[in-house]
Amino acid sequence: MDWLLDGSLLSNSETDLANVFEYEPRSVKVVQLDDEDGEPKQWKLVALRLIKVGEKNHRDLDQSYKPKITVVFARRAKTSPSAYQPKTIRSLSFSRETFRYICSKLMIHSGISRTISRGDVASFCSGDVAMGELEEPAIGGTSMAWDGDLALSVTHLSKTGSTNAIVFGTTAEIEDEIIDRLYCSSSALSHPFLLPGIFTELERERQLKRLVEDTQGELEKATYYLGSDEGSESDQAATQPIIDLWLNTTELRNGLFNWKTQVEEMLLHIEGMAESYSTSNVMDGRSAFACADTKADLKRKQAKVNSMIRNRLRSIINEYEDTIRDCTMRLDGMSMATQLSHARTNMQIALESKRDGKRMQNISIFSMVFLPSMFVAVSQILATACLVSFLVRLIVRKLEV
Repeated sequence: MDWLLDGSLLSNSETDLANVFEYEPRSVKVVQLDDEDGEPKQWKLVALRLIKVGEKNHRDLDQSYKPKITVVFARRAKTSPSAYQPKTIRSLSFSRETFRYICSKLMIHSGISRTISRGDVASFCSGDVAMGELEEPAIGGTSMAWDGDLALSVTHLSKTGSTNAIVFGTTAEIEDEIIDRLYCSSSALSHPFLLPGIFTELERERQLKRLVEDTQGELEKATYYLGSDEGSESDQAATQPIIDLWLNTTELRNGLFNWKTQVEEMLLHIEGMAESYSTSNVMDGRSAFACADTKADLKRKQAKVNSMIRNRLRSIINEYEDTIRDCTMRLDGMSMATQLSHARTNMQIALESKRDGKRMQNISIFSMVFLPSMFVAVSQILATACLVSFLVRLIVRKLEV
């Protein structure tokens, strides 16, 4: 079956490293946060070692063993002005060996390759797999049908409480936004679903704030145009952009529905995690052992964060449903405006046909009444002319005699 396999590290898959990704080595930004201070520490990966931004000290990528969250940004490579197509999230900003090193140290699952290969379809999957110890990878990808698509691979180490992730297709603005959201969520760093939640927020902003608002504005203009007199008199060249807009809006609505389905999958996973944080599994605060109290406090903290993420995902799903209904309403309005425009055009054709019928009736009456009279008159003139000619010839003969 095609599911997340145990021990399937991306660093060990030569086929995926060679065929799925493209490499354009540049500097790599790495961000790490821990529960102690919650302050994001930014690093640059140089020669397979981390160098802190603004300083000269360096260390290995996995040198610290305390619970933390590590995010590597695989920035989208820049597109040259002469390029026919923009760079996709396959184009990585580091070399193949550097990528192999990162995937090995962060224990990135090979399932991200399949998600990136199917870039035209949004997807999410998660599960518990064994990669040396029990891990919980989560893989998500957005649709590349529109600009700004992203992909995310997260691995949560249940033994240490750390979370490792790679975000594909980022820009400087997206990286800053992720860092700010991590800083504002410092109390939830130990939760394995923090980064997928941030990933969902970024996709919501891309789809609902940019794509939907722009498309709805253009759709309203097209609907008004179809409802006006200009729309009924337009030619094929003017209506073709409206047809393209209708197709693009339908594709966007389908994309919103597909992503909503993936968010629902996230919600199901979160609800499954809530069972492990339930009060029945949390030890009582009056325990005699300090370590047990600490574990219970951590459980309560993660249960609270889990509930917050679950409620937020439900709100996002409701927002997507409202947006999908709104897109459907506008598409129906555009269809109605098109039908009214066609009805108005058919009415004009019927009126013109009626006028043409009256003209033909007048012509037929003229033909039936005046043409025979004209024929009789011409006949009389010809008869008179013949009679005159006969009389002239008769007179001429008498004179000759």
